[in-house]
Amino acid sequence: MSTNKGRSGTGFLLKQFIIFYIGFAIIPLMVLLYFYLNFDEIRNCVPVSRSALTIVISLFALGSLVAFFGMRAVLLKIVRLAENMKHSLIGNIDTSLMIELTKGEGEVAELAKSFGQVLKRLENNIQELEETKRTLHGVLTKVARALSSTDDYDSLVKLILETAIDAIGAKNGAVFIFDENGGSLATAPFSSKTFFGEPGADEKFYSAAIPYINWVTRERRAIVLPALGKDRFPTPLVPPILCAPLISRNRVLGALCLSGNKYDRNFEEDEISIVTNLSFQIAISIENACLNKDIERTYFETISALALAVEARDPYSRGHSERVGEYATTIGRALGLTSKGIQTLRDASRLHDIGKIGITDSILIKPAALTNDEREVMKKHPTIGESIVMPLKTFHHLLDPIRHHHEALDGSGYPDGLKGEEIPLLTRIMVVADIFDALTSDRPYRKNLGIQGARSELDKLVGMKRVDSDVVKTLYSLLDEKKLVPENLKEEKAPIEIEVLQQKI
Repeated sequence: MSTNKGRSGTGFLLKQFIIFYIGFAIIPLMVLLYFYLNFDEIRNCVPVSRSALTIVISLFALGSLVAFFGMRAVLLKIVRLAENMKHSLIGNIDTSLMIELTKGEGEVAELAKSFGQVLKRLENNIQELEETKRTLHGVLTKVARALSSTDDYDSLVKLILETAIDAIGAKNGAVFIFDENGGSLATAPFSSKTFFGEPGADEKFYSAAIPYINWVTRERRAIVLPALGKDRFPTPLVPPILCAPLISRNRVLGALCLSGNKYDRNFEEDEISIVTNLSFQIAISIENACLNKDIERTYFETISALALAVEARDPYSRGHSERVGEYATTIGRALGLTSKGIQTLRDASRLHDIGKIGITDSILIKPAALTNDEREVMKKHPTIGESIVMPLKTFHHLLDPIRHHHEALDGSGYPDGLKGEEIPLLTRIMVVADIFDALTSDRPYRKNLGIQGARSELDKLVGMKRVDSDVVKTLYSLLDEKKLVPENLKEEKAPIEIEVLQQKI
């Protein structure tokens, strides 16, 4: 064990040099000294026998050969190692040579081993750089795809947040978007909060992040809090913490806050740069989304005005959409719908007949039953209405009730002939509200039927399983409790044929 250590130590190459030097210089010097000491001054010669001279020459030659080949072997190893180092710089390393050199002894072997370790570290660094490159490419790809989409803004923000967390190895993160009305940050006036990370940790994260959000909003720059030892912090917001403001057009729109690290290290400079740039892109996305919503809201109001213009063409249907909206939302509240569902009913009711803008007056206000051809033309107004609203991505939730407000539970409706559960509850409510207003309103082909006449006709439709019985029962309860009172009713009239009625509503 001690011999191997001694031979493989830092002095082994020097020992080899001494041995080879003895072969090259000391042995010849000793031979010359031998001749000198045996010099015969009288005869001026060295009396040496042939056999002795042969031995001396042989030793001299052998020593020279050993020294030559030994030095050559050492120098060859050094040259080969240098060549391999040069090739490694251009990515053409000879691994078999490295293995061979490391199996030897002495400084060359130690140098080969050290160089092998350096190469291994370089390879690891290259792999990490490649992985980082792929990660960044994935981040940019996802973000670009997300920023180009406006179909679902909440999903867009969550995708960006998830990508940012994966890119820098964070554990938890959230995007806070401020309320447009402003207010004190201490009261957390956020119009939306999106969290991604440990399950069930969102509310604690939100409350713990307020001080950092206050700071970045006031200072208008990112804050980085490194992890220092085992200090206790309110979970799940634990250092390292990175919080950046979302600024667009010199206005702070919100904040991006990330915390924790899956690899138990602080955030690095390039990661901080990534998040800072990402916060800038999120701010632009928020700004664009707000602009898109404003544009679409303007378009929505414009086509709502067109819907009123359609009603103005027919004096008998004026106010129809408004009344249907009032009936539908009243029924929806009684059935326990959410505020979002109520708003959907209100907006869809305003536009449900917008497709009639494509129907000629000769059909729309005809004071008699429609022919088969005219009936087919009238049936196109739901799909026409859908196509008008289709460009409004923000209002895509209105497309189903607009297209299907003439469907029937038994499949006899149009345009798709949906049956039963295929028709959503919101659409079922609007179907009943639409029919009820048609029954209780004057039309060119008949007078209003009054509440009792309307109930009688609705009972027939329930018996034919065309409308939702629960929705109809809810309507009756509201009528009985005077929570829904149609203002346009006159004296009650005799019932009319169901088929004629459905042609017109």
